Amino acid sequence: MRLWLDDIRNPQNNTGEWVICRSSVEAIKFVAENELPFQMSLDHDLGENDTAMIFVHWLIEHCIDLDVDLPYYCVHSANPVGVVNLMSLMDAYQKSRRK
Repeated sequence: MRLWLDDIRNPQNNTGEWVICRSSVEAIKFVAENELPFQMSLDHDLGENDTAMIFVHWLIEHCIDLDVDLPYYCVHSANPVGVVNLMSLMDAYQKSRRK
């Protein structure tokens, strides 16, 4: 399964492969109740005071508890600072797993 986190957009060519979550709370709930996706694509700004950073912080803690790497990830946000922040956080976790 693939996880798409974006409050507005849908994945291109969605053939049902993507589980679409519109908020960090929805993404957390989905992953907590299911398995880790093998891939995820994240938007940074999710409307009002919500961002994908909330989900990523939770997901990293979840992966630490499971002692696993993050799923394959990309960020499709139009917010350049948000892209750097999300990628830096996820890259740092992945790098820490390699030590």
